Amino acid sequence: MSIERYHAVVIGLDPRGIDLAKAAARRFERVAVVVPEQHSGCPEGGADAPWWNVFGDDQALGTLLRCGQRACVVRETVASLKRWAGACDRDAPAGSRSYREAALHEASRLLAMVSARRLSGLLAELCADGIDVLFGRAEFEDSQSLLVAGAHGVRRVVADAFTLAVGAQTAWPRWVESELRGNGVWTCEAFLEELAAGTSADGGDDAIAGIVSVTAEPQSAAAVCRGGCNGDAVDSEKGNGGSAARVPTGGLQDAETAVVVGAGIRGLEQALLLRLLGLRVTVIDRDEDRIAPVTHEILSRAVRAIEASEHPPARRPPAETERLARLTLKQLAQAAGVHFVCDDVLGVEAAWSQSTGARPLRLVCRHGRIRWGEIVVCCGPQVGRTPALRLDRIGLLTDENDRVWCDCRGRTWVDGVWAVGEVVGFRTSREWQVARVRRIDQSSSTNAAHISAGSGARKDSVTSVIGCEKTS
Repeated sequence: MSIERYHAVVIGLDPRGIDLAKAAARRFERVAVVVPEQHSGCPEGGADAPWWNVFGDDQALGTLLRCGQRACVVRETVASLKRWAGACDRDAPAGSRSYREAALHEASRLLAMVSARRLSGLLAELCADGIDVLFGRAEFEDSQSLLVAGAHGVRRVVADAFTLAVGAQTAWPRWVESELRGNGVWTCEAFLEELAAGTSADGGDDAIAGIVSVTAEPQSAAAVCRGGCNGDAVDSEKGNGGSAARVPTGGLQDAETAVVVGAGIRGLEQALLLRLLGLRVTVIDRDEDRIAPVTHEILSRAVRAIEASEHPPARRPPAETERLARLTLKQLAQAAGVHFVCDDVLGVEAAWSQSTGARPLRLVCRHGRIRWGEIVVCCGPQVGRTPALRLDRIGLLTDENDRVWCDCRGRTWVDGVWAVGEVVGFRTSREWQVARVRRIDQSSSTNAAHISAGSGARKDSVTSVIGCEKTS
């Protein structure tokens, strides 16, 4: 087993973790980023390794989704799809079947293209800054070392400071039965992977080229419907025997309505994406404040509150920036025609229609209300991607959603271990504070043993730089 020593190691690709790794690289010689994912045939090495040339398939999106880059991919895809939709309004009416087929194909292409380009760009930037990138399944051995099982065997990574930046994912609600998961009902991440699968559904060189070619020009809706992606003559409405444009499987191409459960930032981003695909979208949330209409006056007041804040932009509390981002997304969703409903979903079941062959989903809500949709995307509570890291070995316990507790500077109660980004649990609720105190009391003896064992190996300069970067 090889041993590699670093001053600082960031686990995951969360944007805040990437910024931290770059800042640490300006001060220290040995900095590494661990991507908890293993790709066959992916080389590992120093800054000269051409990593950005090997992510030409659908692995790029999965890696980004599992490493904290979901928000960046979705926002860039939505922005590109919005420009495409604005350019093709004259070609096919929004909401028509021809438009939906064209939009699905374009969204699939954009997701694959954006993912490959973003992952390649991240790896190139890290290499240019002299940061080593290690791929593999990562788990802590103790508070000073991390085991990374990659293509070249298992290596022990020893560092003065570790930063958790693995992000979070949407949890499946309890009211979704297992047979409906991925079969009409999706989480945010599962829906994106299903949507991107349409690009490579037919396989072949054309599917791979659609991901690798980041300079390809988007096609208009009418062009896609007439000629498909290979230029073959086809009329998707009449079905004249040509080669139709590739669209995702699983009923997405036939759906006309969609329901998004949860009106948080993820839910609003998902609603905008579905609306750009030509679907009628309803967002359901049980919080009346979240579904209340956003006026220009409310948004302006939120902007003025941010500007008048005593905190500098880099040290602004997450609650302030998240509220402004959610209000902005809410206003965009309203303008796009997204419908908002205050309700609480208690269950979902499939309802077959023998006359039309359709398979709508029936959502059972509070007080026996029934709501319908052909696609349901769940954007509820987030769970951290921490179980595989074996944080229990270093005495770092997580909350009920596998998210890490830390202070406002990102420090956990284990010496030399920090956390940033979506993997950090919320600190605002009183219940969280009570539970945190209880957990600390329960694990105090274990934590004390680990801290005393690892405190001698810590470098004060490394931890001080990490703390300054998190608060600067």
